[in-house]
Amino acid sequence: MKLLNKTLFLLFLLNLTISQAFAQEQPAESQVIMQKFGITIGLVIVCSLVLFTALYLYKKYFIEKSNDSIEQQIESPLKKPSNLSEAIESFLEKTKPNQ
Repeated sequence: MKLLNKTLFLLFLLNLTISQAFAQEQPAESQVIMQKFGITIGLVIVCSLVLFTALYLYKKYFIEKSNDSIEQQIESPLKKPSNLSEAIESFLEKTKPNQ
């Protein structure tokens, strides 16, 4: 029994020593982890800015030009019914099944 107690006590001291050794190295490891995290967040921000700029330029040079050409193709604006009877007639005309 005494041998078992001494063995357990030695294992406890060994465990305590190892945990203290790792505890002293932990700040260096956490520093590396924080650097990796910072680099990752920085890359996410850079990619977001590149994507935002690309979409802004796409909208400015391609979408607005296509909208201008579509507006030129439309000859007259959509007709808005002026009263209820015209609105009903327009609705019935648009929803009439093809015969």
